[in-house]
Amino acid sequence: MSLDRFVIVGLARVRADWFRELSRWSTTAALPVDFVKCVSAEELRARLRSGRSFSAVLIDADAPHVDRDLFEAARTAGAVSIVVQSSSGRDYTGLEPTAVLPCDFSRDDLLAVLQHHCAPIPRIDVAVVDGSASEPSMWRGRLIAVTGPPGMGSSVVAMAMAQSLSAQPQNQGLVVLVDFRLDADLAFYHDARDVVPGLSEFVEAHRRGTPDGASVRGLLHDVEERHYRLLLGLRRHRDWTALRPTTFDAALDTLLRHHRFVVADVGCDLENEQLTGSVEVEERNLIARHTIRAADLTVLVGSADLKGLHRLTRLREQFSEAGYGDSALMTVFNRAPRSPRARAELARAYAEMHPSTEKGPGGVVAFAPERRRIDESLRDGLPLPHAFADPLGTALDAVLGQRESIGGDKSQPVAVDPYRVGHTPEEMAS
Repeated sequence: MSLDRFVIVGLARVRADWFRELSRWSTTAALPVDFVKCVSAEELRARLRSGRSFSAVLIDADAPHVDRDLFEAARTAGAVSIVVQSSSGRDYTGLEPTAVLPCDFSRDDLLAVLQHHCAPIPRIDVAVVDGSASEPSMWRGRLIAVTGPPGMGSSVVAMAMAQSLSAQPQNQGLVVLVDFRLDADLAFYHDARDVVPGLSEFVEAHRRGTPDGASVRGLLHDVEERHYRLLLGLRRHRDWTALRPTTFDAALDTLLRHHRFVVADVGCDLENEQLTGSVEVEERNLIARHTIRAADLTVLVGSADLKGLHRLTRLREQFSEAGYGDSALMTVFNRAPRSPRARAELARAYAEMHPSTEKGPGGVVAFAPERRRIDESLRDGLPLPHAFADPLGTALDAVLGQRESIGGDKSQPVAVDPYRVGHTPEEMAS
């Protein structure tokens, strides 16, 4: 007689009929099932993190606090996700559960699903992990993360880069500027009278599914004068506590699938639990860490003075400690002098501090000159001065021309025409 059985962990609303029936089937051995009941989503997450092997997770569609991260936790633990339909008609198909059962499912219905989708667990658990499967390649835009210490002008540099990219005819309507800083300022710089919707609402839209193109556009603000779209940031610094990692990644992925370029104004705090011993610090830095990790290019912004050079040096050290290399870095000196000699001395001093940046994209240094009309442009909602934005756009095009083409096969690199950066693979092939 086989001792193998299915180990199921379940989450349901109070007094759910199927919850009581499944417990009875397990207790009376009517099904070869070990059933673990959970009364909250946090308890379910704790069970999945415990290290015990589970065959499946049964989730009542009416249970509270069910979201994308809960399904991801089940997948990470190696358990299939099975949704029990609700009487209210709530739909979880956007979260891609493995199977869906009616609320009045029978013992045979559950057994058939378990036998088809799950493997029974022996009394002595043996974990077998198959890492050969991979998701199909899909087209994605490019993510440009613009970061720097406070007061160095990184937000204005991000706006200038978004404006420069959107000025190219093939990119019009396909560039979005996002405010990923904990202390968000882009709403102020764009004179946004209505700060809703913003990042909180955009991420919340991904907790239970994936919004379509029309819904995505409805969550963004059109900046007609500069021809890009804008995703406003957090309204309060403490709102980061409501963000979950898998849901945030899904929201970022949606932005990349609907735009050729996503320019993110993001913070530069990258400490995680390994460096600080604090889970709370890692969770607070979720936005910056996940954005810079996924970025095709990270732009470091510092002022063109002694303090700016010092802060950039410290920032590069933080990147190195956090495990981010130099190959996808670009440096911008804001409020740079106009003298070519002074710029050359500044670039030389920076290169001496960071010898690894002499070659490759990490060695590109750009200069954003001081312009009097920037404050007036921000105040009046006008495009930023071309003398300020165009040099940044030229430097950005030079770096992107060295990066890998969008959506191409990673095993077969494709040469990039700098005048066609941002096209889909089909457009580049035409």
